Parts: sequence; structure tokens; C-alpha cells
Amino acid sequence: RATRFYYHTSQGRYLLLQWIARHADQASQVELWLPPYEQPETWLADIGVKTESQVRAPMARLLDITKIGGMHTGPGRLAIRLRDPLCPWNEGVWQLETVDGRLQVSAGDGPAGDLSVQGLTALLYGTHDPGDFALRGWGHPTPAVQSTMRTMFPPLLPYIHEYF
Repeated sequence: RATRFYYHTSQGRYLLLQWIARHADQASQVELWLPPYEQPETWLADIGVKTESQVRAPMARLLDITKIGGMHTGPGRLAIRLRDPLCPWNEGVWQLETVDGRLQVSAGDGPAGDLSVQGLTALLYGTHDPGDFALRGWGHPTPAVQSTMRTMFPPLLPYIHEYF
């Protein structure tokens, strides 16, 4: 009997979840102990999560990439090709750079990788690790780009002011 499982990477987390799902006939409940920054309610759409803190999963969407300039970010610079089929004004190559602790957004060329609007929104809100993006279909950032993303957009615990 194994009482504790741990994972080290995003792929490890999803492999563990897959293993648990394949053994659903052997256990009706699974208990995972997680660090405070993990948000299991955002991992899968159909997962039934019960947390002791009763955190509600936030929902957000980037509407206009040109309007995010000025937000506080960590040091770094990267170029991305943003995919956003519902808001075509966001489509294209964008340069994201931190200058004096604030994000500057400009049209770019030669992207380091592609990213969907879901991936960029997750980065901005600090809700998902860039290592999750390929597994979720949000883009394929290289390990070097993932490192820059983690530096520029560190994990955050989202706060919802209004419950609706």
C-alpha cells in the first residue's frame, strides 16, 4: 500500500492523475497533499476537487494584449506568437519585456514559440506553470523560454473579490 505520491514536473503530475484514473475501480477517493501554491481545481475540467480551504477557481481571459503593459513583472524578455481565434486583434508576434519592473508590450518578430491566449492568461494570473502548456494544448515553450516565463510571471494565488 502506498500512502503518499509526489511529483516533480508537470508531466509527472498528469501521469499521476492518469494512473489514479486508471485505478478508479480500486478506490472511491484519493487524497493528495499539496503545497499552498498548487490549484488542483484548475488541472482538469472534470475533476471533483475538495479542498480544506474551499478555494474557488478563478476564471479570466485576456481581452487586449496591448493593454497589459505597465503591470509589475520579474526581469526578462521574450517574444511569442499569440493565437487567439476569438479576438483577432491579439493574433501575431509580440515582444514582452520588463523595463524597470514593469511590463512593456510591443509588436515583435522572430518568436521564441507559440502560445494560445489561454496560456498567456494563465501566465498573467500566475495560475499555471509553463511546463503545463504543452500538455494542455496552450503552446510549446522550450525549457529556456519556460524559465524566462517563470521569472517574469511568478506563481500567484489568485484572489476573487466578488463571488457570483
